[in-house]
Amino acid sequence: MNGDAHALGPPSLPPVELLEEPVEPPTDADELCVDESPLPWWEPAVDAEVDPWTDTVLVNGVEVRTGTSVRLRPSRRADAHDMFFDGMVATVAGVFHDVDGELHVAVTVDDDPATEALLAHGRYLFFHPDEVEPIAATTEPRVLVAGIGNIFLGDDGFGVEVAQRMRSREVPDGVRVEDFGIRGLHLAYELLDGYDTLVLVDAVPMGEAPGTVQLLEPEVDTARDAPPIEAHSMTPAVVLDMLAGLGGRVDRIFIVGCEPERVDEGIGLSEPVELAVDGAVAAIDVLLAELYAPAHSNEKR
Repeated sequence: MNGDAHALGPPSLPPVELLEEPVEPPTDADELCVDESPLPWWEPAVDAEVDPWTDTVLVNGVEVRTGTSVRLRPSRRADAHDMFFDGMVATVAGVFHDVDGELHVAVTVDDDPATEALLAHGRYLFFHPDEVEPIAATTEPRVLVAGIGNIFLGDDGFGVEVAQRMRSREVPDGVRVEDFGIRGLHLAYELLDGYDTLVLVDAVPMGEAPGTVQLLEPEVDTARDAPPIEAHSMTPAVVLDMLAGLGGRVDRIFIVGCEPERVDEGIGLSEPVELAVDGAVAAIDVLLAELYAPAHSNEKR
């Protein structure tokens, strides 16, 4: 720079070449190039081979699809909200695949006031296939075998031990075996699912030798009026009172009772009661065979 001033003018631009004829915009739809953004990866339409509304999944030998009636049995990584639906009947809305290739069953809970609101927003409850039980059309009775008792009171844990052994055995369709411990309200809610027969397995003082197992069938009303057994608060009377208070009822009730030797504090069954567990399991097997024999004989006719 020598201090001289220079005038700055506009930058030089290349000459503009005018076209002789103006270019008309394309009128044919085929000549139009529309840049459509691809569908997001989570949309089912991305993969034409996947359709949640027609896809199926095999559960216990039954093909589950949209419209299938199932009973919910949350177990895998279930939280408190999922467990609330345990035992409820639901209708399958679709079978969904996630990006990891796992299947999820979308359902709506039957007789749930919240279902309509969820559907209005296109929302469903999702469970793994092993958390649903297909409900087959059948006239066979539904039986709940419930082991009850307090495992911290010696022989009072008899019903719990029997239920644990029964759960590893095959039982007829329509039978559920469960250890309810001292959760009487949980048992009462389970009975609201429409069981025909309740089989309670419990330590019952009967004035017999310790380890004696007896099968009792009290009248439902008589069982409700029975005095409570002091060993724990979970008795047939307590359960049936809770069930009646919830507006439910069970047609028949059986009690597989075992005479306890001790019901003081401590974990573990006494020797005579421990030896009686297998006998109680055998008695329940015979009872279930008798309960289901009429239904099977009617099928053969």
